[in-house]
Amino acid sequence: MTASVRLYELVLESGRSASPFVWRIRYALAHKGIAYQSVPLGFIEIPQFFEGRFKTLPIIENGDTVMAESWDIAEYLDRAFPEQPQLFSSPTERSMVRLFDQWFLPAVVRPLLPVLVLDVYNAARAVDRPYFRESREARFKCDSIWRSIPSLGARRRTTRTTSRSGSSNGSRASRPCRCLLRTMKCCGVGSTAASIFIRSSSAAPGRGRSSNSDVRAFTGRDESSD
Repeated sequence: MTASVRLYELVLESGRSASPFVWRIRYALAHKGIAYQSVPLGFIEIPQFFEGRFKTLPIIENGDTVMAESWDIAEYLDRAFPEQPQLFSSPTERSMVRLFDQWFLPAVVRPLLPVLVLDVYNAARAVDRPYFRESREARFKCDSIWRSIPSLGARRRTTRTTSRSGSSNGSRASRPCRCLLRTMKCCGVGSTAASIFIRSSSAAPGRGRSSNSDVRAFTGRDESSD
């Protein structure tokens, strides 16, 4: 298959992407065996493409079709390339994975952002750092992104304390993830592709963990940072 598909992905100074949403589509393209051309972009370059229609990455371009949002892209790939392996084995599986995604991002990723933001700043391209710092300090409502880290530690201590007292389930946040995967397996809807789609929300290949991920809550949307 010719590389008619273009994937516009957010990259850091290293030239690699730490976005779990970019990796989500990389996994999808690899699973379906679709050749594609990678177009690396920095934070400040995103508005320069497609007449500023999109504020987030990844973006996929295939002929006259251009779209953002990883879920929309994944569903489009299954429609546009039906002869290739499907990403989800059934509508039921797709719904269960999406349910997990809707829980995981606000419940797990969003609270971690204050401790991740400095890593993203340090890993970003030099030309992107002024924009990244100004926009994130405005978003977190602080005069320095460095100050966001102790505040997260305080929230963690509070969460652990309330959890021990029985008034919070904060220390058991990972249980819904395990329960969902177990339910999918028991129902026979847990394909390898779906499991990868879930796990790519929390880790990107080559990074080990998602500590440098420019993830959803940086933008308040379901994609990589703008």
